[in-house]
Amino acid sequence: MEVRLTIEGGADEAEEYASLVGWLDANRDFRGRTRAERRPGADGGLGSEIVESITAILGGGLGVRLADSLNLWLRTRRPGVTLTVTRPADDITVSVKVEHSSDVQAVLREALRGPDE
Repeated sequence: MEVRLTIEGGADEAEEYASLVGWLDANRDFRGRTRAERRPGADGGLGSEIVESITAILGGGLGVRLADSLNLWLRTRRPGVTLTVTRPADDITVSVKVEHSSDVQAVLREALRGPDE
């Protein structure tokens, strides 16, 4: 299952993406299964690329694990951050805000539940 993660809001979106990339890379379940999609920055110079999304390739029950991990990551974020999870193959998209963290885990689990979970 392919999943696309995007972040909006917060004081610094680049910092939020760096935090999420680090969070996922630190988890052995997701290490090597994610990649940051980048686009050129405003000035177009070297080193000015901006992360615009994170793509994860999941299988074998990792959808629910990702939902749980994203729920924990969101609890560490400041208000104003919105995480959007998209499953392109199934045309499923959900967005969750840090401010509504009590419902996040259930929403993410439902969106990321694979056929084998």
